Amino acid sequence: MADSNRRLIIKSAAASAILATQSVFAQTVNKPNPVRIGYTTPRSGAWTVGAQTTQEPIYLFWADIINEAGGLDVQGVKRPIEFVALDDNSELDSCIRHYDNLMNNEKVDIILPPWGNIANINVAQLANRYQYPILHTSVFSQKIVDLNLPFVFTVTPQPKVMASALVSYLVDSGVKNIAVVYNDDLYSLENYANFKLALNKSKIKIVKDGSISSNGSNTIKVIKD
Repeated sequence: MADSNRRLIIKSAAASAILATQSVFAQTVNKPNPVRIGYTTPRSGAWTVGAQTTQEPIYLFWADIINEAGGLDVQGVKRPIEFVALDDNSELDSCIRHYDNLMNNEKVDIILPPWGNIANINVAQLANRYQYPILHTSVFSQKIVDLNLPFVFTVTPQPKVMASALVSYLVDSGVKNIAVVYNDDLYSLENYANFKLALNKSKIKIVKDGSISSNGSNTIKVIKD
């Protein structure tokens, strides 16, 4: 009797194991492949503050929302988002090298843009070469528009448009004189140049301007002056 019970238990356990294995296998087979999305972001270095407040958290938030809803709808199939995200250490060479690897070797399905004007302008040309459509969300430079690349799209207003709108606001607010402080980087220099051009069409005068170094060491001095 004991042997019969033992054999029955063993058979039941074996059957359960087989069913469980088949269930896992079926789930694995039926599970859609993830959409692999690659990007770099500064998690260290001079670009970190900007990227970690205005860009990467948005990427992660978006992916969470999509995955919680079942995944990204690709031709009627919900596929989970899987990020291939790399730290570029706020270095342009690292950024370009990582994107080259993502597109040429990793062959991710989609790429998201890096952070900052100089990185975006360089990555745009790389993406166009590999024919990866890229939607730029953190570049403010007419230079990327002037490249006129077929795989590159921008969704942000560029410096000329923003400068014109700002000057219109200042004029409507009755401003007569202003002082301007700007950062010594590509983004700020291009925006300030367009701002001055827009100001020339108004009666507003710049009474003082000053440039803050990339490390911010002269910030207090510039403000005091």
